[in-house]
Order: sequence, then C-alpha cells, then structure tokens
Amino acid sequence: SEQAATGRTGLAATDLVQLSNPLSRELACMRPSLLHGIVETVAHNVSRQTMDLALFEIGRVHRRGGEKEEQRQVAVALTGRVYPGAYGADRQRLYDLYDLKGLLLGWFEARGLTDVQCTEDSHPAFAPTAAATLAVAGTPLAVFGEAAPELTVDMRLSTPLFLALIDLDQLLALEIPAPTYTPLPQFPATTRDISMVAPNAVTNQQVLEVINAQQCPWLERAELFDLFEDEATLGPGKRSLAYTLTYRHPARTLTDDEATAAHDAIRTALAEELPITYR
Repeated sequence: SEQAATGRTGLAATDLVQLSNPLSRELACMRPSLLHGIVETVAHNVSRQTMDLALFEIGRVHRRGGEKEEQRQVAVALTGRVYPGAYGADRQRLYDLYDLKGLLLGWFEARGLTDVQCTEDSHPAFAPTAAATLAVAGTPLAVFGEAAPELTVDMRLSTPLFLALIDLDQLLALEIPAPTYTPLPQFPATTRDISMVAPNAVTNQQVLEVINAQQCPWLERAELFDLFEDEATLGPGKRSLAYTLTYRHPARTLTDDEATAAHDAIRTALAEELPITYR
C-alpha cells in the first residue's frame, strides 16, 4: 500500500512510481526507499534469535519527479554486540551511534573524501535528537541515526537499532581528489592540550571548524580525547571537552616558543568565537 511504502521515509504518496498492471495490491508501486527492506531483514533475523547484526543492502529505488526517477541507495543496519565472539568485557560491548558514524566516515575517507561535515538532523525514520546528516561541500550523502520506535515496535529487540541511508549516486558523482604521497616526517612533533567547558549545544564539529579556520601551517591534527559531564561540577547544560593538538614543522624542529604562540592563537580564536571557558 502507499502508506506501507512511504511510512517513516519522509516521502509522500505523490513521490511513488505507480505500476499500471501490478501483480497484486501490495506490489502496486516501486519501492521509494530501502528503509523498510532493511528493517524487515532485521526483523526476520531477530525472529530467529539472531540478535547481533551488521547488515547492508545496495539497491535501486524509484521516486517520481526530479531529474532521475531511478536512484541507487545503500542501507546499513547495526544492532546487538560488536564482538559476540570475543571474551570478557569486549563481548558485552554494544553497537552505538558512533560505531555507525565511524563506519560511514571510514568508507568516505577510503574514497578520498576527508572534508565531511556532520550536522544534527531530523528524519521520520529516526528517533528525535538521534539523527544526523553527513555532507561534502554542501551535498548531503547520508542520513543516519537510531531507528524510530515505530519501526521496531513489533520486534523483540533487546538492544537499539541503528540505521543509515546513503545516496550512492551522489557519492559516486563526487570528484575524488587525486591521491598524493606525503613522506614520513623527519622532525619530531610537539603536543599541546586544550580543556574547556562549553554548553551542550557546542559540538565537536564547531570546535574543529574554528581550529582549522586558523590555518596554522604547523598544526598536524586536533583530536578530542576526553568528554566529561557532571552538573554538580560544571553546572547544568554544560560539559568539559579536552583536545590534543599536534604541531610539527616539515623542514625543522619547532621551538617551544613557536608552538606556544601558534597554540595561543588557536585558544584566543576559540574563546572569541565560541561560548566557552577554559579549565
């Protein structure tokens, strides 16, 4: 039915490609999304007591309107334990939203796409405040998150289900930068840490964007290594973020004064552009 085909997809009945002579009422239209197919596959496995799942599907979907009615899409589903065959504490670790995000970013990075923006989003297929979009140069490539309760209400799932929908045509159409060779560094690096208290609304993406916008030629990487939340210590609606910044000069050893000056410039920019305080 039209409702079954469009439910939780964000699409309307007018987006469906109808068949003029369907074999049955259930097959009256072409599928507009892989969402329901991947959810049904999860339900089929769960009904047979297979609870630890990492699945994907590649297929064609059909939507009326636009330049292309036929598109290629990828659907991913993760639920259950990450390492069911492991021992000890690793055996009990469950998939979470960041496992799915890391999987997608790893795939995009393998294709040479490193400047990927992740922004919080909303979509009918996902639970509120548990969905995000990945985009490159303003082109959305994927939406992912924790499945909406309505999609799993009839399943006997004991762990959350995480889903992703990727526009494969958009991904393959992006121009991939030519790979370049970077020789191994000959000079040592030096690191500096930044620890800040920020409102929960300040995201890791925003912090990294401010850091990268300074275009420090010696900054090799910036990594979040600690996230701490405690209302009694930090106050309501706040959390502590701690980053390690690695500096390295390609032609010589950086002096402490040079690294400190570059680091102070980044600290100043963060304090000016974001509502943070340093710890």
